Amino acid sequence: MADDEQRAALENGEVDEKELQDEEEDPPYKQVADFGWSDDGPEDARLKTPCGIAVSGKADVFVADFGAAQVKVYNKDGEFQRAISYTSEQFENFYPGDVAISPDDEFIYVIGAGNFDDWDNNAIIKFNYSGEPLKEIVHDKLKGSISIAVNNRGYVNVVDRLKRRLVVFDHDGKYVRAIGGRGCELGKFNTPMYVHFTRRDFCIVSDLASRIQVFDPDGAVTRLIQTVSGPTGICVDNDDHIIAGGAGINVLTLKGEIIGCIGDCHEGPNTRGVAAATIDGIPHIFAVCCKCSLPEGSKSYVAVYQYDADKMKEMPRKSEVIRRESSWNKLADNGH
Repeated sequence: MADDEQRAALENGEVDEKELQDEEEDPPYKQVADFGWSDDGPEDARLKTPCGIAVSGKADVFVADFGAAQVKVYNKDGEFQRAISYTSEQFENFYPGDVAISPDDEFIYVIGAGNFDDWDNNAIIKFNYSGEPLKEIVHDKLKGSISIAVNNRGYVNVVDRLKRRLVVFDHDGKYVRAIGGRGCELGKFNTPMYVHFTRRDFCIVSDLASRIQVFDPDGAVTRLIQTVSGPTGICVDNDDHIIAGGAGINVLTLKGEIIGCIGDCHEGPNTRGVAAATIDGIPHIFAVCCKCSLPEGSKSYVAVYQYDADKMKEMPRKSEVIRRESSWNKLADNGH
């Protein structure tokens, strides 16, 4: 709350000093770090075109940097650790679009393209945790794939944005099935973006058409969520809250009820991939962010937030604030 707002709230008796002190000392969320700035810091640590992000149980942060043709690895404090890249007979360079970590932290899965501007030449590369390549999965069903998730059984789901569907592979990299297709019906997609698994292997997919869909482990759609405008990155935290990126970062229940929002459509942050992790007992969100309206051009970085979902529930919604202000304005206009 800004200083002027605080003074007005105190004068009007809307809050007392203790409430303001509590808000300042322990807010519902706060940004605690940012790193990987595209124009600042050590050259190796700078991100060029980051897309997807994942955080391991060891609190290492993996960022798929398409522009650098690398997955860059940072520790929880944002210090650069190493870069993972890949070449083979088929791929002179490999440009990662997204990264996923197996629940046991044993394997890293990367979806990407063999050519910078050609998403028809896609593959999944499976690495061990240290970044050594173990398997190259090439399949015609991977054309147009932009994001990836892996579940407890080692099954991999990828988002095929060209054919508007999910494509499923087993733990050996064998094609299992495709889910969805273009459309507005349940189980269909308009502009699918990111995918993530819950702890019970339910699959959650974000869609820029203001839709989030939840699928059971057999691929049947169980829920359609339409409370978030234009969601991009998607993940689930350890308390089964859905974290949805886009213009601001929304925190939702699994039923799709909005708990709170970090930022908004005007202030940002404008996010791509998002990841959640509990570090030292505190929930964290790691978000790939882009500032696109700067005079010097766009800048990419990773922002880190701590949050308390229970306290976020108590935050007034933007719409509630607007309605409240509108009501007061009407009363003032009427001479009240």
